[in-house]
Amino acid sequence: MKNFLAKMQKHERSIAAVVFLIGILMIFFYVYAAVQYIDSETAELEQKLSAASYQGTGEIYTADYALDIRVDDKTNEEYLASFDLDLATRVEYKNGKYTIFTSTNDTIEQYDFIDDEGNRITAKTADGKLSFTNAAGQNVTEFTVNTHTAELKDNKLSVDGYVLHIPEGSTASSTTKATTTTTTAKPTTTAKPTSSQTTKATQQTQNQTQQPQTQPPQTQPPQTQPAQTQPTTTKATYQTYTPTGDVAEVLRLVNEERAKNGLNALKAMVTLDQACLARANEATRSFSHNRPDGSFFSTVFANYGLSFSTVGENLAAGQQTPKAVVDAWMNSPEHRKNILKADYEYMGVARVYVENDPNNCFDYWAQLFFTPL
Repeated sequence: MKNFLAKMQKHERSIAAVVFLIGILMIFFYVYAAVQYIDSETAELEQKLSAASYQGTGEIYTADYALDIRVDDKTNEEYLASFDLDLATRVEYKNGKYTIFTSTNDTIEQYDFIDDEGNRITAKTADGKLSFTNAAGQNVTEFTVNTHTAELKDNKLSVDGYVLHIPEGSTASSTTKATTTTTTAKPTTTAKPTSSQTTKATQQTQNQTQQPQTQPPQTQPPQTQPAQTQPTTTKATYQTYTPTGDVAEVLRLVNEERAKNGLNALKAMVTLDQACLARANEATRSFSHNRPDGSFFSTVFANYGLSFSTVGENLAAGQQTPKAVVDAWMNSPEHRKNILKADYEYMGVARVYVENDPNNCFDYWAQLFFTPL
């Protein structure tokens, strides 16, 4: 009997040791999981905060991008290391040369953006020199973008009184703009609840592998983003404006088509056109509803402070006039469905011209539809 009790006590001690060890491992696991969760939540919050900061009453939102102002260790001089044209592109100046960088640190020679007054401006670098021109091709020496006043004189760019330059021995390292992720279909598939895409009448559909093409399709199958179910008490409204040029004509033609079908007229706003211009510029490098960094097209709305319930996108390349691009979209069942969707309230559009386009398309169009939360 004593032996039996001794054996039981020995087994109990072993069992207790195993249980104790399992308890320690479980505590370690839960602590580790908690730390990982906190880290992921913190990282996500940091991404959202760094994507853009907003000022406003809830009716009008203006993205306020901070200037990258540094202090030279040798001279204690404050200098501007980089200047953001928008959330997707920045300008730097070093060793006597201006360079335009994308948010993924690729260099480009030309970029179109929209200033705070709704004017379209083209930034271009050639032989290290920087120039700004308006839609009429005239030189622009002063403009305001994202509340900051830029001035270019004698090939010297200053912003809010700070001269853009990097002292010798220093480096600029603007933070890549963060984006949030949403769900859309692959470029050549149709997946519910997203829309698929259509092709140029005389060309083949885009390969799903999205390899570089010698000539991309004239229209990219449209994409829509389903309504979000986040609760909201008041629906945000945004300041509208009266566009000019290509934007005005595309909006007029689209609203004509919507009127024929008994639908509400879409409205224009500067911020949405800025997002369109960013997407049109991206389409010249990656003709896809995925952005060059691999994220979906709908992440561009967060970049510009636009919280949406439903959004959609149409892309096109090769059309030389607003009528040609609207006709191409309307002759495509899926693009037409996007244009005639009753849920949309705002529309933006942008056109980017590439002088020496290896794809021989030259004109790239982006059309965004937007309904706020």
